[in-house]
Amino acid sequence: MAVTVKEMNVNTNVNAENGGGKGQGKGSGKEQGKGMTEKDKEILIQEAVRRAMEAWEYKMNR
Repeated sequence: MAVTVKEMNVNTNVNAENGGGKGQGKGSGKEQGKGMTEKDKEILIQEAVRRAMEAWEYKMNR
């Protein structure tokens, strides 16, 4: 595939920064304000990769 993960990192990093604070008020009080968990980051990256692949496929099929 032409699009590498390295190229997509630009977008995932921006998303990860903007996603800070997600997870507040969820679970115990101890977890509040912790911001992004590793799981949250992993999910964001997976979504970004999936979107990038869909966009690439769409572009190839036009």
